[in-house]
Amino acid sequence: MTTTRQQQKAETRRRLIEQAADLFAEHGYEGTTTRQIAESCDVSIGTVFAHFPNKQKLLQAVLFEGVEHSLSRARAKLHGNVDLAEAAAVFAASLFRFYVERRELSRELLKHSLFDTADFAEQLMSFRDELLAYLERSKGTRGRDDPVVVDALLGHYFLMLLSLLNDERMTTARAVSRLRRMNALVLG
Repeated sequence: MTTTRQQQKAETRRRLIEQAADLFAEHGYEGTTTRQIAESCDVSIGTVFAHFPNKQKLLQAVLFEGVEHSLSRARAKLHGNVDLAEAAAVFAASLFRFYVERRELSRELLKHSLFDTADFAEQLMSFRDELLAYLERSKGTRGRDDPVVVDALLGHYFLMLLSLLNDERMTTARAVSRLRRMNALVLG
């Protein structure tokens, strides 16, 4: 019986995230209320708050799920002995596409959580560890196993993400191209 209850709770959470994503896309973050989200899922507003203490946490969950899906798509494209530079570019391209498709929501998330990174710390550290593994395998960066190299690439990624979200004219392809050039300065 506990499993069924846990499954129901997980299903409700999944539905809330999906409906919130649809409503945020349709009405914008500010234009969507938690009441609308609850009604679209046919649950009480208390149920929404039982899963998410506020609308910002629900937005974070929506984008977190999307980031995980984008990372999975990128991983599926990485085969064989890919070096760090290529892996970083493939991951960035997938993530940039995701964020650009949800530009307003992505801006909203950054606005609300730029200094409140606790919710993303685990996801970011896991991704950093994955890039460190690429660094260790990279033939072109032998002797450069310093984690600061990965931190520099992540810094470039976030700089390009901010540029991409801020400049409506910038394309994902252009952002990835600039990111590759920036990363080449670090990787040599």
